[in-house]
Amino acid sequence: MKGFIVKIVLSLILLTYCDFWELQCLKSKRSYEFLDFELMDDITITDLDLKGLECPMPLLKTKRALKELPSGGVLRVHTTDPGSVKDFEVFALHSRHELLEFNEEAGVYCFLLRKN
Repeated sequence: MKGFIVKIVLSLILLTYCDFWELQCLKSKRSYEFLDFELMDDITITDLDLKGLECPMPLLKTKRALKELPSGGVLRVHTTDPGSVKDFEVFALHSRHELLEFNEEAGVYCFLLRKN
């Protein structure tokens, strides 16, 4: 019974957090700039392949990789977890890192993040 109550409480917290995030996005009307990195010679892009991992591992491994990048470094993350779309948007909204680009092709989600 105790485990069931914990699951209900965690579900309510998650729903509240998701509603809060959607409200913040509507308030800020945040849009992401899409940059042409081919024109930027001094940018080094680090690739991180997280295909096959499920929530929360793509976000946790991304956070670890960002810690090792220098300020201004760019990280390209590939994942197949559909939940990572919302995870990365929320992460970018609440962290000091920028989500520069997002796209999805054939079930693979690609995120481009800049460390600030």
